[in-house]
Amino acid sequence: MTKLSEWLCVALIFVSVWLPVLLGLTPIPVTDAGVRLHVWLTPVYLVVIFGAISALIVLYRVFTFNDCPDAYDELKRQITEAKDDLKRKGFKFTDS
Repeated sequence: MTKLSEWLCVALIFVSVWLPVLLGLTPIPVTDAGVRLHVWLTPVYLVVIFGAISALIVLYRVFTFNDCPDAYDELKRQITEAKDDLKRKGFKFTDS
């Protein structure tokens, strides 16, 4: 099962529960105005929670990202080789 199909299944389950409650098709109707407002805003709440969790996951992974000194050295070497190759072909660099 792909992530897309997982998310679509979750969305389908949510909509199949949320829509009947919203339209009053449940055995116990939602008549209180405050509760009805929160039922209407449930998708907004879920999007805000999803965004906050996603931001926290990205921040956590950025802060715990491991340094790769070997990859750094290899990249510096490749940059030097590319500059030398361009100089041989007549490209002039400006120091900035």
